[in-house]
Amino acid sequence: MAAPHKCKKGAPKWAMSFADMATLMLTFFILMLSFANMDIQNFRMMLGSVRDAFGVQTESHGQFQATMTAPDSEETDKDRGAGEGAGAGAKAAMDQETTMVADVAQSAVNSAGLQKAARVTKGKNGVRIRVKGKVLFDPGRTNLKKGIRTFVAGLAKALKKHKQLKLVVEGHTDNIPIRTARFPSNWELASARASSVIRELAEKHKISPDRLLAIGYADNNPLNRNETALERADNRRVEFIISRVARFSPEN
Repeated sequence: MAAPHKCKKGAPKWAMSFADMATLMLTFFILMLSFANMDIQNFRMMLGSVRDAFGVQTESHGQFQATMTAPDSEETDKDRGAGEGAGAGAKAAMDQETTMVADVAQSAVNSAGLQKAARVTKGKNGVRIRVKGKVLFDPGRTNLKKGIRTFVAGLAKALKKHKQLKLVVEGHTDNIPIRTARFPSNWELASARASSVIRELAEKHKISPDRLLAIGYADNNPLNRNETALERADNRRVEFIISRVARFSPEN
């Protein structure tokens, strides 16, 4: 007679994996059930807190509506439509502001008699005024000509009226090298010319310096090829950009 088979102590190996899987599935379905019974208002408030913790726009109690029934869905559509309307209204307001600033800039150009030497253009980011360098500065100089101060005063008027706007002044040169004791290269000349305008606005017209920025491009952003005297004359210019530029914000 054969000896009886002895059973090993403890559960078989597959039972442990099965128990783990069963526990995970039970936990998953309990979690799903808790979400199904959760009050939508409390869930939305909790979601708003999580968004706030991650720096996303928060949503507070009273701004959320249930989306399970038709009336509430209609309310959500109304809220969405109101948001879209607000966005369109903000865009229209910014377009109107850009148009007003462009009109003021054009008036400044006209008052200074720069119709043939300056061009005002509107873009989605603001207003750009391009002025030929010869009407602003003498060759190799950075002192503003007396006649151009009327134009700068017009820019100051626009900045004082629209205090949320800021100004970037870009200095551009041609590709002919300059080597003087004061200006070893076109970099220094372009930057100094842009800074002269900024200083005029800050010191004489009391525009806050944190709304002003001077940039020197030298000959690195030409309009033309710099092959003829006329092309080089076009490239010697100062550009003024009035907009709500983000680059004024300090980077931490």
